[in-house]
Amino acid sequence: MKQDRIFLGSFCNLVAAASRVAVDKETKRWFQSLMDTTIRYKMPMQNEILHQFEGNLELIGVSAEKPTRDYISYLERVSNSQDLAIILSTIAPCLWTYYEFSESLIKKAIKTKAFKQWIQFYSSKKSQKQVGQMKELKQIGQECR
Repeated sequence: MKQDRIFLGSFCNLVAAASRVAVDKETKRWFQSLMDTTIRYKMPMQNEILHQFEGNLELIGVSAEKPTRDYISYLERVSNSQDLAIILSTIAPCLWTYYEFSESLIKKAIKTKAFKQWIQFYSSKKSQKQVGQMKELKQIGQECR
C-alpha cells in the first residue's frame, strides 16, 4: 500500500501524457476522468487505509523501494512517448488487474475493514466501467495499427 501510494503520482503523470497525446476529445476526456478519479478517490482512499494501519501519514516517511523506483522510471520513459497505444498498454494492467483481483475477492467473507474498503472500491461499477472503456480504447488502437 505504501509503495502504491508512491506509484500513483507517476501513474497520474502517465495518464496526463495519454491525454495530451490523444487526438479526439472523447479520448482526452476519458483520460482526464481517469486522472480525476485517481486524484479525488483512489489516492484519498489509500491514504485512509494507510492511516488505519499506520496512524499519522506525515510521520510514515516512506521511500520507494527498488521495484517501485524501477517501475516509476519505466512509467516516466513511457510518459515521454508520443504513441498512445504504448501509453495505454502501460496503463491497462493497473486498472485491469486491480479490478479482476477485487472482483474475485468481493465474493469472499473479508473481515478486515481496510481490505474490504479496497476491494469494494476496485470492484465498483465505476471501476468496471473504466476497465470496459479502456478495453474499447485498446481495441480501437489495435485496429488502427
